[in-house]
Amino acid sequence: MTVSDSTPKVGDTITLSTSIKRRVAIETISRVKQVVPTCLSYVAGSAAWNDKPVDNIEDGSGEEPGYVLAKGSWTVDGTGKLGNNWSAVSTLAMQFTVNPSCATGETMSTTMHITGSLNNRTDQDKGPTITVAKGIGGGIGGGLPDLGGSGSLDTGSLGSLLP
Repeated sequence: MTVSDSTPKVGDTITLSTSIKRRVAIETISRVKQVVPTCLSYVAGSAAWNDKPVDNIEDGSGEEPGYVLAKGSWTVDGTGKLGNNWSAVSTLAMQFTVNPSCATGETMSTTMHITGSLNNRTDQDKGPTITVAKGIGGGIGGGLPDLGGSGSLDTGSLGSLLP
């Protein structure tokens, strides 16, 4: 699992990606559940398996615990890959918006559950961590600087402009 920005700001949109590969086997993945902090909101229509839209989504973001469940039938083919060779990577990506309810400076964990024909897997708290930074965000990969007021207009070169 990866995250596009591990230190987003409120208002930013981040992408969480789960990548799967196999060796000497074919697996059919039927469900991928991304468990996220409740202060992240799923961006409707953003889920994609290998860049192809995923339509069967259960959006539980904002619930306790927050999650988004993608359902489908996706094949990860590792046949013909002998030795240490792996199949091509298959990836499920989803976008989330960072809400004002996210505490800044606190590390938050993510978790992934996969249901497949070879096995079911839960990587509890092994996903990327997210720490919301102070300031106001600006979308995917963007962000404005922290505007926490520490200056003054009553002194210095602008002081003569004020009564």
